[in-house]
Amino acid sequence: MDDSELRIRDRRRTPRFEIAVPVIMGDARGHTRDLSACGAYIEIERPLHAHTYTVLTLMFEVEGGKAPFLYHCAGEVLRVDTPDASTGGRAGAAIRIDSFESARDEGCSPPSFLL
Repeated sequence: MDDSELRIRDRRRTPRFEIAVPVIMGDARGHTRDLSACGAYIEIERPLHAHTYTVLTLMFEVEGGKAPFLYHCAGEVLRVDTPDASTGGRAGAAIRIDSFESARDEGCSPPSFLL
């Protein structure tokens, strides 16, 4: 781990988990590469702009064929990475999540790290 990666990890308020969760941002779709209660790194079909405010929906799958558990999030795009072969041509972005609300369905519970 180099010094820049160590500094980034030190600034995180909550642990991140390597998890691919489907993401919807308007008419664009993508997925998370990692996720915490305070932030995410996403790979998305359209480029984002750093230092802008954005809204996104995270779609957590639920066992038994039930509708996904949805989280509507809002936050600042902190960093944008250009699309390349490692992201399948998708744009990458680090987002600080400032607020979120769930669209609860009966019988569903949110992932424990988001509680």
